[in-house]
Amino acid sequence: MIDDDLVANFIVERKLKQQGLVSNLQFVENGEDALQWIEENYFPTIILLDLSMPIMSGIEFLDEWESKGYKGKSSIWVLTASLTHDQKVQLKQYEDVKGLFEKPLNQMNIDILVSKLTN
Repeated sequence: MIDDDLVANFIVERKLKQQGLVSNLQFVENGEDALQWIEENYFPTIILLDLSMPIMSGIEFLDEWESKGYKGKSSIWVLTASLTHDQKVQLKQYEDVKGLFEKPLNQMNIDILVSKLTN
């Protein structure tokens, strides 16, 4: 999960673990740290990505993701507190972005995420 919001991270972790969806959840606070972690470890199956972060935003992360040739390596789900119309349009150009959810992640969105990941 790439998000600088510690409260959101706690809520998402608790909900995903309650659903038995994750066995290994990693947290990083910005896109730059996320790319470094991925390069040093492995490509996660799922990335939950916030858009508004310090150092490297979610959009900057997605641009770098594609420029490094990582397309198709992970499914990326955007999780953000606010989203402009322009950001929605921009997100459609990234093929690895599978969907988006507004914070806080509620039970309905967890159910949708579980359904998408298990089908």
